[in-house]
Amino acid sequence: MSKEKLNSLAVRYLETKAESVLEDLYKGVCAAWNVGRHEPDEHSIFNEVFWRVILRFNGGDFVNLLSFSFKNARIDLARRRSVRRRREVAINSSYEDEHDSSLEAKYLAADYCLEQEVIAKICKKKEADKIALIDFLLESAKIHLDSTMTAIIEEFPRHKNLYSLGKALGLSRNAVDRKIRSLGRHYDGNRFGDAQDYLAV
Repeated sequence: MSKEKLNSLAVRYLETKAESVLEDLYKGVCAAWNVGRHEPDEHSIFNEVFWRVILRFNGGDFVNLLSFSFKNARIDLARRRSVRRRREVAINSSYEDEHDSSLEAKYLAADYCLEQEVIAKICKKKEADKIALIDFLLESAKIHLDSTMTAIIEEFPRHKNLYSLGKALGLSRNAVDRKIRSLGRHYDGNRFGDAQDYLAV
C-alpha cells in the first residue's frame, strides 16, 4: 500500500473513528513495512507506537510520524538492552566439568539496586543542605551577638522537642519557641528552598 493511501486512511480514521478503517490502516502499514518479520520485542513496540501515534494524530503526514516514532522506540530498546548487557556478570557453573570444551558462560544480572542508590544520594544531599542551613542561621545569630540563640541553634539537632531543648539550656519552652520564630526571619526561601523539605524525613 502506498504512503499516500496510508495517509488518506489515517485522515479518514481521524474523521470517522471507524474501527474498520483503523484495521485497514494497521494491516496496510504492517504489510508495507513487513512488521511480521521483526523480532517479537520490536513487533510489540510497533503495536505500542502505532496506538500512541494514532491517538495523538491530528492531521498531516501519518506515515512520517509513525516512522519517526517507531525508529526512536527501537533506539530506546537498543539502549535498554546495551545497559542490561553491561550490567550482566559472567559466572561459570560450578557443577560443569572444567575440562569440558562446551562450557558456556552463564549470565546473571549484577546485583544493583538503582532505587537504593537514589535514596542514599537524596538523604546525603538533604543532610548537607540541613548543615548548610544551620551554619547560615548560626552565623546570622552570631552577627546579632545573641548567645542564647547560638546555644539554641547548636543544641537543636540533639533534642526531640522544644521542651527537652529548653530544659537542657535552662530556658522555658516558650522562650525557646520565641527565639526560633525570631530566627525564622533570617531564613531565605529563595536561597534554601521550601522549609517543609527540611522537616521531611
